[in-house]
Amino acid sequence: QEGLEKLKAYQEEYGHTRVSRSYKTPGDNYNLGSWVSHRRQDYKKGTLSDEKIVDLETFEDWVWDLLEVDYQSALEKLKAYQEEHGHTRVPQRHKTPNDNFNLGSWVRNRRRDYKKGTLSPNRIADLETLKGWVWDVLEADYQEGLEKLKAYHKEHGHTRVPQRHKTPNDNFNLGSWVGTKRKQYKGGKLSAERVADLEALEGWVWSVK
Repeated sequence: QEGLEKLKAYQEEYGHTRVSRSYKTPGDNYNLGSWVSHRRQDYKKGTLSDEKIVDLETFEDWVWDLLEVDYQSALEKLKAYQEEHGHTRVPQRHKTPNDNFNLGSWVRNRRRDYKKGTLSPNRIADLETLKGWVWDVLEADYQEGLEKLKAYHKEHGHTRVPQRHKTPNDNFNLGSWVGTKRKQYKGGKLSAERVADLEALEGWVWSVK
């Protein structure tokens, strides 16, 4: 009851019940953050009585699983970004305009989780339903550049793209992309598979000079 009363006071003051785990009440140093965390743990273990569950759920914004709520909130922000920009390749430092949420970092972390095998099948499915979603941005960038180079070759009959050339429709810097691939080859940083992709293009040369 003491913890519940302090949580009510916290909610009245701050307008929410998402108490930081390390938070202690100013007057008596009561560890409210720890108390709230333990109630969520009790609920998860099934050891919290129905009466206490009702007490906490009377708070309008109360949630039992903060991580899930945060995930769903971020997913909605990503959907909004996709609707606005037509893709989900969010720049790493991008933050949402209204609440300054670091969406770029969140998206990067989901891709890392997938790579490590720690992303649940449900969350994988959530992200893959988004049009244009890719797990490997570098590979997607490479494939995009390769397709644009093929189109250029088809139109011009060669792959000696001027350094400053950008594709007419989407302003993709194809000249820079091609130059980078040649530099990577020269530095021994281009995979055998990518070397083969480029050499498959008729007239491809590694040293234009």
